[in-house]
Parts: sequence; C-alpha cells; structure tokens
Amino acid sequence: GGQTAGYTLVLHPDKSAEDCMEVLPGVFLGGKVELDDDYSAFKPQDFKFFAGYTKWAPGQLERECRDGRWWPVAAAAPLVLKNVLQLPKPLWREVLELCGGQLGMIAKDTYDVMEAEDKGP
Repeated sequence: GGQTAGYTLVLHPDKSAEDCMEVLPGVFLGGKVELDDDYSAFKPQDFKFFAGYTKWAPGQLERECRDGRWWPVAAAAPLVLKNVLQLPKPLWREVLELCGGQLGMIAKDTYDVMEAEDKGP
C-alpha cells in the first residue's frame, strides 16, 4: 500500500453523471459529465476533487483499524460534501466530536495541543 499519484478523483451529488458510482446515499464517485448539461442545481463547492489517493494491500486497512491507527465512522453526504474552506475548526475534529465518547475527547485533546503549538511559547 501507499500513496498513489496520477489519478484525480471527484466526489459529487450528481446521480445523473454517466458511469458514476454511489459510495453512500447522495454521494457519487466519478462519472462522465457532458459540458452542455444543466448544472444550475449545483454549486462549484458541491464537487470535491482529490489528486491521488492512498492504496492499501489486501487486509492492510482492516489490520490498521484493529491496531487503532484509523477509526472508521459513519459518513453522511452533508459532511462528505461540506465546503471545508475557512471553517472555524477542521472537518476531522467536527467528525470526531459528532462521534462523541472517546473519539470526541481525542479530537478535543489533539486540537488543543495543536492550537497551543501554533501559538508558540
């Protein structure tokens, strides 16, 4: 596994895009879009572009989750497609806070440390 360059991926809410794949309710991956299609229902920020991605070997991600390196959480279209520019706090923190419990505490503690480091001595 590891980082893979050379690919550009797009997540979007347009179920009419030819050959797109629904990855969760209301969120679609890729597909073909005709430039003359009417996209007045969408805003530019509805489309999330990713240059490259991380690829895992078979079973690697499952092992890393069991080891506590990753925390799988439920996803919802409003969070996945959320405009993340100029948020008062990073999206990762918001997601972990929504999970509550131990993940909420980890988000708070980690973010507090990061803010303190940014402010310096």
